[in-house]
Amino acid sequence: MRYLRPALLAGAVVLGTLTAAAPAQAVSGGAPAADGAYAFTAKLITSSRACSGVLVAPNWVLTAASCFPGTTDGGAPATATTAIVGRTDLRGTAGHETTVSAVFPRGDRDLALAKLAHAVTDVAPVTLGGTAPAAGEKLRVAGYGRTGTEWVPDKLHTGAFTVTSATATTAALTGDGGIDTCKGDAGGPALRESGGRLELAGISSASWQHGCLGEAGTRQGTTAVRTDDVAGWVEQLTLVTDVALTGGRITRLQNGSAYLLNAVGDSSWSLQWDARFGAVTKLRADGPRIGVLLANGDLWVKDDAVPGLGWVRESDAVTDFALSGTRIAAVREGSAYLKEGDLQGGWTTQWDAGFGAVAAVGIGGARVGVLTADAHLRLKDDVAHPGWTDQADRVTAFDLSGDRIAVLRDGFAQLKQGDLFGGWSTQWDPRFGAVTKLDIDGARIGVLLADGVVQVKDDSAANTGWFAESDRTTAFGLAGGRVAVVRDGRLSVKDGDLQGPWTELGQ
Repeated sequence: MRYLRPALLAGAVVLGTLTAAAPAQAVSGGAPAADGAYAFTAKLITSSRACSGVLVAPNWVLTAASCFPGTTDGGAPATATTAIVGRTDLRGTAGHETTVSAVFPRGDRDLALAKLAHAVTDVAPVTLGGTAPAAGEKLRVAGYGRTGTEWVPDKLHTGAFTVTSATATTAALTGDGGIDTCKGDAGGPALRESGGRLELAGISSASWQHGCLGEAGTRQGTTAVRTDDVAGWVEQLTLVTDVALTGGRITRLQNGSAYLLNAVGDSSWSLQWDARFGAVTKLRADGPRIGVLLANGDLWVKDDAVPGLGWVRESDAVTDFALSGTRIAAVREGSAYLKEGDLQGGWTTQWDAGFGAVAAVGIGGARVGVLTADAHLRLKDDVAHPGWTDQADRVTAFDLSGDRIAVLRDGFAQLKQGDLFGGWSTQWDPRFGAVTKLDIDGARIGVLLADGVVQVKDDSAANTGWFAESDRTTAFGLAGGRVAVVRDGRLSVKDGDLQGPWTELGQ
């Protein structure tokens, strides 16, 4: 069997049979897809070749790794690549054209995720199936490659195939009526119908190209790369896991990398920290500063108000950190430290681990707070009360904003405003849902419940209580009148009124 090559465009030199893996090609005896059907199928085009692919998330196409020779993991394609999604008839103008900005090969099979420079939000991505292809199973393969009569078809074609056998990473397919996949079909989806819906079972990879125009061989057979066991890998790369807001700027954490959007409506995100230099586990932003805590304990911070400085390695062995204005707080070996002003300045010890190991640190303006291992929250105010005060016990989380303190205590979200020696008011009762995270900013307080619902209230708005802002949420943040949520791995932001609309942000 020959591995499928990408289709070569007119004027290119046609290569001989390849012995190394290369992408699959168009369905030799398939039929044109009905208008709008299989709209999640993508066509990928370079200056000299073409492949197919399938949209699995608004910014991501799953395809064959062999469609991107010479491309490094996570790097831009070695050859500039255009992706067309949602245009099953290439003579029309429907759908979207964008570029591929990065490619992430799977490594153990001919499979790669191609990141799109702009999100495709009006085409439903395909669902990844979780069941291995089984002998005798019927699948439908789609692609933009060569057919039995056309070198470069202008329509998406599909054909029916039967699974004959499967390995740990591939499935052997036989096309009904003697068809095969052809050049240009590499990366195209192999689909099963399950419960009345289509789901992805594999990606075209190799073929004997039986029946394809210009091919005289009599052997038949197509190989698809299995996708039923890669959902975790796809989610790791495509889903947003955290968000941090500061003023008009938004930062997101995805696949261990940090990205920045200077304002909603900007054309694209900018990569701030690349996971290839160390995976980010925690992300924070305040004003012009962005901080990342890496999996190895290194803390890096950069200040966009200081041009040319770039990232500064602040410390190693850090377990938690916080940013506020020109102040940075960090936990290292159970002690809390503070740096104020210049990123290259020195640290001062705020809390010594000898008085109780610090689990988490927070800062808000002139205030510094530590949550110790015995679940006590201690705070000091470097302007009003420079000494430490024991604020509460049985605390599992806290946040600071101006003169407001919020704690999660015995499952209750409680708030203190003003003097450190004032009393607490209960904001959320766990009988209405267990809180997993809380956040405060200005007059707003928000809680993320265990069932994925985010509730927010604004104490500056008279006679208003809690608003259920989002469900299926895994992370959220408040800042400057904005609410941001990560819902189903995608990031959305709301500005102003808590009952206002959401804007979904691409990647």
